Amino acid sequence: MHFLPAICHFLYALSLFMYTEEEYTRLAGEGELIGQWAFVFSVLVLLLFVYWLASVQLLIKFSKEKEKVLSYHQNVTFLATFLGAAFISYLVGILFSLHYFFGIELFSFTGMNLGWIILPILTYSISWFALIQPDAMRVSYHEKKKTVSRMQDKALAEYKIRLEALMRQEKLYLNPLLKLNEVAEKLQLDTTRLSWLINEGYGCNFYDFVNQYRIDAFIQKINNKEHKHHTLLALAYETGFNSKTTFNKSFKNYLKITPSAYVKKMNSTEHFSLSLENKANHYTVRSQNSKSESTSI
Repeated sequence: MHFLPAICHFLYALSLFMYTEEEYTRLAGEGELIGQWAFVFSVLVLLLFVYWLASVQLLIKFSKEKEKVLSYHQNVTFLATFLGAAFISYLVGILFSLHYFFGIELFSFTGMNLGWIILPILTYSISWFALIQPDAMRVSYHEKKKTVSRMQDKALAEYKIRLEALMRQEKLYLNPLLKLNEVAEKLQLDTTRLSWLINEGYGCNFYDFVNQYRIDAFIQKINNKEHKHHTLLALAYETGFNSKTTFNKSFKNYLKITPSAYVKKMNSTEHFSLSLENKANHYTVRSQNSKSESTSI
């Protein structure tokens, strides 16, 4: 369906070959083809705007719902920038091509050439970016919303046990690109019911649910003193986080404190405990010495 406009445009361009070179030059020079060109251009402008608007709506929807299906942060800044640049180019192309409709010759030649220059630049730019960062160009599939029948409390509890066992035993959270559909497949649930299960059973979305396991794994590494040999960011990557921003944001939301402040607090507590232990040992030794002296006397 999406290829239909391109096919129609191809057939129209093919029909122009029915004219000889002399006939085409004469018709174009006398302005008899202006009506056809104006129609094709109008359809092209309309289709470009429809697809641009659909892309913007898809990007907005994905930005709002990505935490329901992804366990990681997906940067869409480039896509937003590209759509902005495409819209500006779209307006520039219209303004510089108005001579077709109103006979305005101002910048007409420059406008046509500018349009043919900008279009391939945008096309090649987004293609190049898609090659070097393919994940940024993917919008994960999300099923259409449908009514989800409420699970019985017993079934909800059973699925929660299975989900928690799955997360602990297989350590799915260590996959930095973990998606809702992957967990749903292992749990043998559809994504809609799994999303409902997490929201109803844990009061959070998929993004927060998975990152809580990652934070717990990170804290376990801190308790094991691994931060004395590795950076905090390295430990965060080992526990499934794929960016420093996601790690810091999730950690602070979960524990209301930054990772570095948490480690500093843990070190202070450890130092305080050691100090108390040393003092206790000191008083024990002094007590034993006093008893020995009393016995000798």
